[in-house]
Amino acid sequence: IVTLLPDIFCEDGLLEELVGSGRLRFVPSGSDLPVIDLSGSGNPLSEELMEEAKDADFVVLEGMGRSIETNLDAHLIGVDSLRIGMVKHEEVARCLGTTLKDCVVKFCVA
Repeated sequence: IVTLLPDIFCEDGLLEELVGSGRLRFVPSGSDLPVIDLSGSGNPLSEELMEEAKDADFVVLEGMGRSIETNLDAHLIGVDSLRIGMVKHEEVARCLGTTLKDCVVKFCVA
């Protein structure tokens, strides 16, 4: 996504301002997959991501892959988190006892 930022900034001045001020950062996860597995059993996270996240007050995982498929039950030590996503695959819906297009929201206290 970093390579796309100049094009995105042309469309969204607020995003450009937030990135420019350092209030929002894009950091590689260390994986070539679109998901981030925080359970500890998947691909290791990048050193850069670990460094950026060490002082986080709150973590938001958004999207079916990141929040539901890989991290719905992952325990994040020392930080509250919110997982939010829409169920888009029939198999995932069956496992969760939901239906397609249901939204899943889970708040986890550290």
